[in-house]
Amino acid sequence: MNRASWESLCHQCGLCCHEKTLFSDLVVFHTDKPCEFLDADSMKCTCYESRFTTNPRCLKVTPFRAMFSPLLPPSCGYVLHMKKRRLRWVRKDAICQNNH
Repeated sequence: MNRASWESLCHQCGLCCHEKTLFSDLVVFHTDKPCEFLDADSMKCTCYESRFTTNPRCLKVTPFRAMFSPLLPPSCGYVLHMKKRRLRWVRKDAICQNNH
């Protein structure tokens, strides 16, 4: 799969651009704490091409992360792609959205 095909899997929900906390089996997405470079209206990164140098906390969503990271929501296009191919190996998809 080429880069454009891979990136086209993104649903642009913006959840991967919010602060997250991992508590044992539960991932809490702090939806009131988005990355400062996330445009809340378009749900797109304002520095997408340079995001890894502009924001060192930004992590590239690779096939490996889509297979194993509990920090991606079950509704993520990358996660759904891996699940469809039976390549998602996270122990449990448990998320909670925290707006406080």
